[in-house]
Amino acid sequence: MAQPSTHVSACQTRAERQKDMVDLFKASLALGAFARLTRSSFQQVLLDRIKHAALLKENFSVAIIFPLGTEPGSFYPNLRGAYCFEQTVEDFWKVHALESDWRDYLSFFFLANAVRVEKQFGGPAAAFYGIFTHTKAMVVDDEISYLGSANINDRSLLGRDAEVGITTWGGSFPKQLRETLLKHHTGPGFGQIDAARLVPCLRALAEGNAEELRKTMGISFPQGSFKDSRGTRQLFGMEDLLNQTPTQKAELPYPRSRVVAGGGGTSHFDWFLLPNVSRPPDLRGLLFPWSRHIWGMPAVTQI
Repeated sequence: MAQPSTHVSACQTRAERQKDMVDLFKASLALGAFARLTRSSFQQVLLDRIKHAALLKENFSVAIIFPLGTEPGSFYPNLRGAYCFEQTVEDFWKVHALESDWRDYLSFFFLANAVRVEKQFGGPAAAFYGIFTHTKAMVVDDEISYLGSANINDRSLLGRDAEVGITTWGGSFPKQLRETLLKHHTGPGFGQIDAARLVPCLRALAEGNAEELRKTMGISFPQGSFKDSRGTRQLFGMEDLLNQTPTQKAELPYPRSRVVAGGGGTSHFDWFLLPNVSRPPDLRGLLFPWSRHIWGMPAVTQI
């Protein structure tokens, strides 16, 4: 399947200007940097800004869009890092008894698709597959943009590897980049996006796609479950690194689960095909809600 050539990773609305920020990460982004104390300040600055905005009830939000599955070597730190950052924000809301929804300040999303499968490809059926994203960029307030190869981890930010990137200030390019990215990922839903309410708008589109997928194929996100005549179970399985056996019963055991999820570092494409589906999901773009429940909580011995 052809994959989009551009990939959104995060969107932010800054209170003092009530504009937006789009920050793309590639699939192998070491989100594990969120889970450990790195010498780079990006993660802490972002977290502090979210807390500050929440306490002052400012219009500020962060949307991170990243893949369901990545390369085996970075799969665990990616998941664990995202879990830790999301959990930290959620816990902050609970401790301070904030009335607002923390998901409007920080939300994770992923890209995927569901299509009709014709007879020559194993149909009639419908099939679901994750999209592996690789590009990363950043657009701040439609005024500053970055496009390049650097990851948000120590290796890139501290100069331990060679990275290429271009930063632009002013002009029309930053806004054009943001709009192009969102058009690719929200499709016909792009017209519903209000930059001043960026994350709530993206959440509405993603949750609408998730509901359509559940009704037509029995796949539920962000729960990460699958339901058919045999009952409800986990969709994606993981593997124990020590004994190489699946750690949970799932419809798609590891390593197929990571391939269907769009994980990089594989030599082939795979999808989750369901025969005799009355109709494929009618999706509005490629955006779906992500949560810690999709893969479950990985232990240190899992990838």
